[in-house]
Amino acid sequence: MLINKKKFCILAAFCLLSLNIFSQHAKPKLNSTYKYVNSGRYRTYPVTTEKKIFDAFGPGEKKEFNDSFSAADVKGLIKGYVTRIEKKCINQFKASEELIRWFENNLKAREAFWLALDEQYDDIAVAINIFDTLRKKNPDKIIKYYHLAVAIAVVWDSPDAVSSSRWSCIWGYQVNQFLPLLKYEEVFDYFTNPKYQRLFVFKPDKLRWPLMTHLVDFDLSKKEYIWSLKNYNSKKRKIQTTYKDVKYDYQKLQTRSPIVRGEYTLQNLLRLGGICGDQSHFASRIAKCFGIPSMKVSGMGRHGGSGHAWAGYLIGKKGRPALEFTGRYRGDFYYTGDVFNPQTRTLGMERFVALMYDGASLNYSKYIDSLALAKIAQKIKVSDPKLSVNITKEALALNYYCGPAWVLLMDHVYKGTADRKVGVKWFNLMTKKLKAHPDLTILCFNSFMRCIPKEEVKTRSRYYNILFTMYKNRPDLQIQLRCLQCRELADADKALKGLTLAIQTCIDNGKEGGLLLPLVKICVEIAKEKKLEEKVKPYMKKIKFPMKRGNKISQSYTEFKKLLNSL
Repeated sequence: MLINKKKFCILAAFCLLSLNIFSQHAKPKLNSTYKYVNSGRYRTYPVTTEKKIFDAFGPGEKKEFNDSFSAADVKGLIKGYVTRIEKKCINQFKASEELIRWFENNLKAREAFWLALDEQYDDIAVAINIFDTLRKKNPDKIIKYYHLAVAIAVVWDSPDAVSSSRWSCIWGYQVNQFLPLLKYEEVFDYFTNPKYQRLFVFKPDKLRWPLMTHLVDFDLSKKEYIWSLKNYNSKKRKIQTTYKDVKYDYQKLQTRSPIVRGEYTLQNLLRLGGICGDQSHFASRIAKCFGIPSMKVSGMGRHGGSGHAWAGYLIGKKGRPALEFTGRYRGDFYYTGDVFNPQTRTLGMERFVALMYDGASLNYSKYIDSLALAKIAQKIKVSDPKLSVNITKEALALNYYCGPAWVLLMDHVYKGTADRKVGVKWFNLMTKKLKAHPDLTILCFNSFMRCIPKEEVKTRSRYYNILFTMYKNRPDLQIQLRCLQCRELADADKALKGLTLAIQTCIDNGKEGGLLLPLVKICVEIAKEKKLEEKVKPYMKKIKFPMKRGNKISQSYTEFKKLLNSL
C-alpha cells in the first residue's frame, strides 16, 4: 500500500519529449501542447515564449553561495520562492485573503499547492479558484485530501486537458458518441466518497498530488464508473487482464470504420470490441475507477507502421512505486512510449515517469526540494550562470533522480557556463547513479560531449564505449549511439572504423527491425559518400532483418530492402 509518508510522487510537469539526439543537445524545452478535437485528431500548439511569472529571487535577496549549501540555505531558498509565488498570486491572480489565511494554518498544503503550479502551462487564476472552491465546499475533507485537491486544480484548470486525455490514443469516433464529462467537484466527491473508497486499491489520502494527475483526469461518466465498480471489483488487482477483455476489432483495422457506432463507453467497448487504442483506454479507465493512477501509452516497435497503444498503471513493488503495463507486446520491442500529461497537455516518455518514481521513493521531501531548486536555477541560467550551476548541483546532491536538474546542468556544459571539469565529474556520476535510467543519459550525452574537443578521438570513443556497454539491455539506445558515433568518425576521416562498428551493431541487432533503420540509412549514406559501396554491401546482407509481421511483409522490411538496393 502506498502511504503518505515521504514516499511517492510523480512530477507531472516534467515532460521531456523524445529528442532527436543526432542533431541537437538536450536542453530545458518548451513542449507543444496537444488539444484533441474530434475523431481522434489533434492540434498542436507550439509554445515559443517562456513565461516568467514567478521570480527566483526578490530585490536584495540574492546571495552568492559556495559549491555546497547548508540545509538552512536550501530551506531558505525554497521558503523564499514559495513566498514570492504566493505574493504574485495575491497581486496578479487575486488569490483570496481567506485562502491565504487558511494556508497560514496549513503550511504543508500551502507549499504543495504553490509549488505545484506550472507557470508555463497552468491557468493560474483558474487553478487557484478550483482549489479555493473545493476548500470552501469541503471544509471537513480538505485537510485530509489537500493533495487530491491540488491535483484536480492543476489538471482541470485547462478545459481541454481531460477531454484531450480521453481522446489520446483513440480514433475513428465522433464527439457526440461520448457522454458529458463530470464536473471537477464531482471528481473530488467521487474519490472522497467512503462508499467508493472501500473498493479502491489506493486511497487518495495516501497519495501525493503529482501521482494523482493521472488519476483525476477522470473522463468517465457516472454510468460508466458505477458499471465498472459493479462488474470489475474482482479484477481490480488484476488490471493486466483487462486489456484483452476488449476483443480486437479487425473491421476497424481494415476498413477504418469501428464497430462501436453508438455511445463510446466502457460497456460498449467490452460488448463490441476495439483496436489497441480502445483496449488501452478500457484498461486504464477501469484502473482509475478503483483509485489506481493509470495512463494510455503509445509507441513504435520493430515492424513500423502506425504504432501501438498499451496501458500503464501504478503498482506497489517492494514498498516502492512502479509502473506496470498491459498490452505492451514484448515481441514487438516497444522500448519506449509516449504519455499524455493532463497537467501540461504535452507528451512525455513513460520511462521518465519511472525515473520520477525512483526519485520520490528515495526521499519524497528531498525530491520536491530538488525540483524547486531546479526551477530557481533555470530562471537565472542566463543572468547568473555561476549561481545557476551551483544551485543545480545542489539539486542533484539532494536527489540524483531529478531529471530537470541533469538536463539543465548539461545545458550549462554545452554552453560553456560549466567547464569540462564539472561536465566530466557529473556525467561520470550520472552514468553510475542512473544505470537503471539510460534514456536520461543518452538525452544528455550530446550536451556533455561538447566539453570534449572532437580532436580527442580516443577520449570521446571511451565515452561512447562506456555508454554502449551500459546499454547492453537496450538495443534501441545502442543503435542510437552508433548512429551518432558513426557519423562523427566519418567526419573525422575515420569512416571505415565507424562503418565497421555500425555494421557490426546492425548484424548483432537485426531482429530489432524498424528500430535499426536509422543506423542502416547512415551506413548506406556514408558508404556512398566514401565510395565504399562494394566493400559494405556483402556485410549489410548479413543483417537478419525480420521480414513479416504475421502473414504480411512489414513496412520496415520494405524500407530496409529499399536502402540495401540503393547501394
